[in-house]
Amino acid sequence: MTRLWIALTASTALLPVPALAQAAATDASAAPADTQDFGQEIVVTAQKRTERLKDVPAAITALTSESLQERVASKLDDYVARIPGLVVSQAGGASGATQLSIRGITTGAGGNPTVGVYIDESPFGASTGYGAYTVPDLDPQDLARVEVLRGPQGTLYGAGSLGGLLKYVTADPDPTRFFGRVQVDGSTVDGGGSGYGMRAAANVPLSETVALRVSGYNRRDPGFIDNVQTGEKDINATRYYGGRAALGWQINDDWKIRASALYQHYSGSPPIVDYDSMTFQPSYGALKQSRAPDTTNVRQNIGAYSLLVEGDLGFATLTSASTYNHQTMRFNLDYSPLLSPQLAPAFGIPTLGFKNTAPVSVDKYTQELRLSSPTSDSLSWQLGAFYTHEKQKAFSQILSIDRETGAPISSLPDIGSVDGHYKFEEVALFGDATYHFSSAFDITAGLRYSKNKQRVRNVNSGLLFGSTIFETPSKDDALTFLVSSSYHIDKDMMVFARIASGYRPGGPNATYPGAPPTYGPDKVTDYELGLKSDLFDRKLSLELSGFWIDWRDIQIQRVMLGSYVDNGPSAVSRGFEAAGTVRPVRGLEIYGNIAYTDAHLTEDLPTGSALGISGDRLPLTPRWGGAAGATYTVPLSGDWNGDLGIDWRHVGWRAGAFPNAGQVRFHLPSYDTVDLRAGVSNDRWTFTLYAKNIGDVRGLSTDVNLGAGMTSVSVIQPRTFGVSAAAKF
Repeated sequence: MTRLWIALTASTALLPVPALAQAAATDASAAPADTQDFGQEIVVTAQKRTERLKDVPAAITALTSESLQERVASKLDDYVARIPGLVVSQAGGASGATQLSIRGITTGAGGNPTVGVYIDESPFGASTGYGAYTVPDLDPQDLARVEVLRGPQGTLYGAGSLGGLLKYVTADPDPTRFFGRVQVDGSTVDGGGSGYGMRAAANVPLSETVALRVSGYNRRDPGFIDNVQTGEKDINATRYYGGRAALGWQINDDWKIRASALYQHYSGSPPIVDYDSMTFQPSYGALKQSRAPDTTNVRQNIGAYSLLVEGDLGFATLTSASTYNHQTMRFNLDYSPLLSPQLAPAFGIPTLGFKNTAPVSVDKYTQELRLSSPTSDSLSWQLGAFYTHEKQKAFSQILSIDRETGAPISSLPDIGSVDGHYKFEEVALFGDATYHFSSAFDITAGLRYSKNKQRVRNVNSGLLFGSTIFETPSKDDALTFLVSSSYHIDKDMMVFARIASGYRPGGPNATYPGAPPTYGPDKVTDYELGLKSDLFDRKLSLELSGFWIDWRDIQIQRVMLGSYVDNGPSAVSRGFEAAGTVRPVRGLEIYGNIAYTDAHLTEDLPTGSALGISGDRLPLTPRWGGAAGATYTVPLSGDWNGDLGIDWRHVGWRAGAFPNAGQVRFHLPSYDTVDLRAGVSNDRWTFTLYAKNIGDVRGLSTDVNLGAGMTSVSVIQPRTFGVSAAAKF
C-alpha cells in the first residue's frame, strides 16, 4: 500500500525587492540603494513557493548579501545580532570548531548538531559526530542571502534541525548580462594583530541561455591571543581562502539546470583564554593562554558539489537536488594539563607533555526528489523522497611531547589512540498539503518519515585505552509532523499558529570501555503563535512570536579522554521574540529585536552523567538578548551618497556547560557591544570606515572544562578598526 507522507516545506528567502526578486537573487551586489522604498513588498519563497514574508506562518529571518556587505560582515559571527534566538559559539575544547544553537536547544559544546545547515537545496555536514563542528562560514560576496528558520524543521529538513535551520542561498548565474564586483579590506585589533581581505566575483554570459558565475576570496582575520608558555603573540590569527563556480543553463521555458562547486580552506587557532575553574578569572591575564607549542592549530578543507535540475511537468514541478560534500579536518589539543600531573612523575620526565591530534574526514552524498503542484488550486501539495549516505573517518592519537619545546618524545610507549570509522545512511519520505478555505484563511499539514542505520568501528590501543576493538551497529526511525494555520486580518497583517516537531537520530557508541553501546534519538515539539505586519505604508514592519518547546530524551555528550553520548531526561524552552523596523523618512532605517528564552531542565540528569538537576538552565543560552541599530543614507554631491550606521547588541548572562563530578559550572557574564561605520558610495564605488566593539568589551562565548582546575573559554574580538573599498563592473 502506498503511503502519503505529508510535510511542510519551509525554505525561506527574504528580499526587499518587488515581484519575484529575480534581479537581486541573480546579482545581490547590484541592488539599488533605495531597495527599502516604502512601496515595495518583501518577497519570500517559504514552503518552496513565492509569497510575501508576512504570509508565511513561521518565524524567519533573512539577510541579503547587500545588507551584509553594507555592514562589512565577512563571517558568521557578524550576522548574529540581526537574528533573534541564534547563538554562534566556538567550542574551545574542539580547537575552534563552530557550533550553532537556536532558542536554547543545546547541551553545550560537542554532540550531534541541533541546527541544520543547508547550502541551497542540499544539507551540509555530517548528521552525527563531527557534524556539530563543521559549520561552513561562506563569504557573503557570492551569496544571495542567509536565511535562518527558528523552531524545529524536521518535516522538510530532517535530522538535526531540532532548534532550526541555517541556510546559505548562493547567487544564480545570469545569462542576460556581464557584471562583477571586487573588494579589498584591511583591519587591526586594538592591542593585537592586523588582517586583510580580498574578494572578487564575476558573472559571465556564455550564450543566451548559459551563464557562468565565479568568485574567490582570501581573508586573514587578525589575532589577539598570546601564548605565555611559548611567548607567541596573536596566535589566533586565522586564514580563509576559497571560491565557487556555478554554471546555469536555461534549457527552455520549462527546464533548467545548475551545477556548482564550492571550496573553502580554514587554518588558524581559536580565540581561547585560560580561566580558573573556581574563581572564573583569567589564569594568566586577559587574552592569554598557556599551551605547548603546536597544540592549538586547526585546519579544515570544505568541498561542496551540487547539481540542481528543475522542470515543469504541467501538473507539477519536478526538482532534483544532488550533492556531494567532502571535508577534511585536523584538530589539535594540549592534553598536558589533564595527563602530565600523573604521568610526568611516573615516567621521571619533569617536562613531559601530551598532544592530541585528530585528523578527520567526512564524505556525504545526498539526493532529493520533489514534486510540487501549482499554487492556483484550493488544495496544493508537495511530495518528496530523500536519501543520504555518509562516511566519517577519525584517527585520534595522544602523543608524548616536551611541553616546553613541543618536540616529540619517541622513547615512551603508545599513550593512546583511537582509529574510528563511521557510516550513516538515511532514507525519508515527506509531503505537505495546504488547503485555502478562503483568501484569508488556510491550513497546512505535513509529515515526514525517516529511517536510518549506522555502524561504528573503533580500534583502540595504548596505555589508556588498551588493545580493544569495538564495532557497534544501530538503527532507528522517526515520524515528524507539522500543522500550521494562518489568518490574514488584511493584506498587510497576518497571525499564525504552528505545531511542529524535530529529531536527532540516535547512534552507536564505541569509544572506550564504559560507554553504553548505543543511544537513542531525542525529539522536540514546538507550539508557536505569531504575528507579522507592515503598517503605515511599510514605514513600520513588525514580527512577534511566542513559543513553547518540549525536548525529550536529551542527548548528552560525555567527554573524558574520549567521548560518548547517552540520553538524559527532558527540558523545556519557552519564550518570545520580537523584531521591528522603522523607516520614518527616506534614507533612514532603524531596526531592533529582542528575544527572551527560558530554557531549562525539567528532570535531573541521570546518575553517572554530567551534573544537572530540574530547573537548571541549558548551556550558553541568554535569558535576554537583543540588538538595535540605524542606517542613514544622505545625498552628497552628484551621484555620491553618504552612509552612517550604528549597531548595538546585548547578550545576557549564560550558564556554562553541565559539569562533571568534582567540577564547578562556569558562568559567562552578560555583555554589550557597539559597532560604528561611515562611508561614501555611488553606482560603482563604495568606501567604508568602521569600528567594531568600540567599548573593547571582553565578552565570553563558550566554555569547556578541561579538568586540572582550568576552563577553556572562547572570547569575542576586541576593539577593531577597519577600512573597505569595493567596485562594481
